[in-house]
Amino acid sequence: MRRFLDGYYLMRLSLEIHFPKDRLELDEMRPLPGKAGRLERGEGFLLWDGWFSGRLISEFDFVTDQRT
Repeated sequence: MRRFLDGYYLMRLSLEIHFPKDRLELDEMRPLPGKAGRLERGEGFLLWDGWFSGRLISEFDFVTDQRT
């Protein structure tokens, strides 16, 4: 977070998460600013690339695959 006078500078974030697709599944994520970036989800990965300002706290919930 970088403050400037009464606001914040824009910052760019590139986030890439890889996980074992045979053991984990991404259940829920919150919050990623969807309108300000590009989101790609696939089997075993998540990619978000975009801009935001202020404080960004994101959570990612994974569940285990109970079939194995």
